[in-house]
Amino acid sequence: MCGIVGLICKAVNGFGYKEVDLFTNMLRMDTIRGPDSTGAFGVTKDGKIDLIKGDTDGWTFTSGKDYDAFAKKIYSDHRIVIGHNRKATKGSINPFNAHPFKEKHITLVHNGTIWNSDDLNKEVDVDSHAICHALSEHNAKDAIEKINGAFALVWFDEKDKTLSLTRNKDRPLYIVEFSNVFVISSEYGLPAWLQGREGLKPEKFALLPDDKICIFNLNDLKAGYTEVPYEEYSVYTPVEPVYKPPVHYTPKQTQYPSFQSSLYAKTIIEKLNLKIGDIVRFKASTYAENDGLGSGEVLVGYPIIDDNVNYSVFVRAVLGKDEKVEDYLKYGEIFEARIQQIRTMHNTNIVVFTRDVLPVRLVKDKAGNENDVDEVIKALEKGCSKCGAEMFFRDVDKSIVKKKSNGDYRIRCAKCLEEGEKVAQQNKASNVIELPHSVH
Repeated sequence: MCGIVGLICKAVNGFGYKEVDLFTNMLRMDTIRGPDSTGAFGVTKDGKIDLIKGDTDGWTFTSGKDYDAFAKKIYSDHRIVIGHNRKATKGSINPFNAHPFKEKHITLVHNGTIWNSDDLNKEVDVDSHAICHALSEHNAKDAIEKINGAFALVWFDEKDKTLSLTRNKDRPLYIVEFSNVFVISSEYGLPAWLQGREGLKPEKFALLPDDKICIFNLNDLKAGYTEVPYEEYSVYTPVEPVYKPPVHYTPKQTQYPSFQSSLYAKTIIEKLNLKIGDIVRFKASTYAENDGLGSGEVLVGYPIIDDNVNYSVFVRAVLGKDEKVEDYLKYGEIFEARIQQIRTMHNTNIVVFTRDVLPVRLVKDKAGNENDVDEVIKALEKGCSKCGAEMFFRDVDKSIVKKKSNGDYRIRCAKCLEEGEKVAQQNKASNVIELPHSVH
């Protein structure tokens, strides 16, 4: 008997600290179903996988430094996180044989025991690993039809960015829906009990059907799952959601304490060097017509520090009177604004309050490098870095305009690029060596 637990995020901004604690506690409590090994994988909004596993119980596993680092990624990066507690039935107990298993584009956890693992793959010790191989090499319908035994399966497919769940009548698997997350569990009572301690009640719960595959689309997790009968899975294509404006949110009015009251927040602010009066660049992720903290429409996002989006801090940007968010979003998702205040919510979530919002216009060069329009115009005044020829903004898409780590720009005009390509082709041709024929 093994146990599967997991969280699927509804919110655009990802998991909060309470969800991270919930997942950690589920891994710990689920040890009763599988004390031999513990593991987990997280999925970022771009469909990238982070994986951690070891040959120890859930309590020991979640107490280590490696798990601490993984838990921070749940909060900052992940939109899906799936865990597993193993009771070994086939294969020795070691980190390699712990779940999750990853083969090619498939990452999988399994509860159950199958009796024909050699029919799926003869080269692995664990039957669950054999299933992962089969799913990576065949259509899911064909792979599942080969299984002889008990199973509840959860796997992520990096090709089509879907999370799939299925089971047969010999193993249970529940989806319990709360206001902010979908919870996956082999035990319905586990998330209900843990969330109940926080005063939260499930909105819905369901024992998954035993004749279908339930599929979550990473690009639209809030929509929930689609039930696909086995016989239709081979022709199923994940439906891309129609583009919608960023999701409205209506948080309750909150009395934010000063950030000086939180050592954690103060340390983060000092590290990021964010100061009142400075201009901060941020990536918008959602918006509100009125978020309860003041009048006017608001953009909400994350600051861009050293060309990287920092997901540990929120930026709240108030637009001018009568200005509309939809007009700003026409320019893209990158903006600049002036910092007015820096506060925290519950002494942990740091919020940078800003005004004087301006869209940042970006331009692409021939190689796809994106840079700020105003910076590029100024950099072009120096001309081509190689030949010194005069450069014009209209020629950027035919040139290279790349910002270096020191802030300067490397610029190559279209003519220099063309000459460089010719030289490269000549060098390539001159380096071709014809080997002598074999002498018999």
